[in-house]
Amino acid sequence: MGWKINNVEFENRKVRKTHLNPFCMKPEFIETETYAIITNIDQSILKLNPVIRVDGFEFVSISLTDLELNFSEVFNYPRRSVKPDLLISGDQPLFLNLISHDFREILNRYFFIHPGSEEENPDCEVYFLKKIDPVLTEKGDGYILIDESSLAENNICKFSNSIVKKLRLLKEGPVSLMGCFSIFKEERKVISKNISFLRPVLGRYQIEDSDITLFKKIYSENFFVPDLLKLAVDSFELSYEAPNSKMKFVLLMMGLESIFNKSSQDPISHILSRHIALLLGKTKPEFEELFQTVKKLYKTRCDIVHGSTERKTLLKLEKNIQNELNQLESLTRMVISELLWLNDSGNSGLNKESLFEYLNKKGFEG
Repeated sequence: MGWKINNVEFENRKVRKTHLNPFCMKPEFIETETYAIITNIDQSILKLNPVIRVDGFEFVSISLTDLELNFSEVFNYPRRSVKPDLLISGDQPLFLNLISHDFREILNRYFFIHPGSEEENPDCEVYFLKKIDPVLTEKGDGYILIDESSLAENNICKFSNSIVKKLRLLKEGPVSLMGCFSIFKEERKVISKNISFLRPVLGRYQIEDSDITLFKKIYSENFFVPDLLKLAVDSFELSYEAPNSKMKFVLLMMGLESIFNKSSQDPISHILSRHIALLLGKTKPEFEELFQTVKKLYKTRCDIVHGSTERKTLLKLEKNIQNELNQLESLTRMVISELLWLNDSGNSGLNKESLFEYLNKKGFEG
């Protein structure tokens, strides 16, 4: 069943109502840009552009002045028709003197501009993922037809979510997807957005030149996750959304258990420690160090899951949880990466039996 706005009939179309114009005019087609907001990245993310441009996307840098003038609606802040007053004061860094006080406060709240600390300086640019080619959006009397922009927005959200997962697997860093939006290219009016603003965190995800080769492998259309690793990869990704350190710890350890747990008379802590040490250790001393590390981490997992109430255990857990969580996240990433490359190197039938056979044949010389 169709319906009408100002005598324009629509059926099964995505339409956004605007003000009704009594003077019916022919609709116009307006170029619309589509972006994704990926947080906690710096200018090194631009190094990925030669790899991802073939799929119609690229990272772009946006100055803070440009952000206020052309993207402020994304942050629920009214657009300005003139350049904001410069913040001229002796105690502020030069690159903060590009935006209004009000917009600066908005950005601090939404994380884009760091307040400055001993760890890092405030930002002077932000980086968005952009669909290279704009789409045409039909705008008529009292309506905006958003079929094409919605499709483009869905595509960039799907693509950016995949990129974030690959970046997390590539190396450590607090990279996150905040959301996506569509905006008229000339008018700079946001016509749709799906954004969840995140709390500010310290740190930046940085791409080194040496990371590009590995990223190309992860990005390749031939890249796939074997069944053996699917739960581990899902647990690893889910750990980024965990509400606290203990939950994240358990999720990461669960992922490792899904790979290495096997019916045996030996306790799981021994099996897990031994096989992770065999997989990652290159020498006998490395094997022994990794074995003890994983065994210690698994004990922490047991203290969390079994809900130990001993005061001494609780105090130790609270003191060490963050350092041990960092160790576990790094180990989990290395295990998954190592097994993905092992699978990619001709062991496409990698399963638990073939993995255990491979590990049991490994040894150390000298």
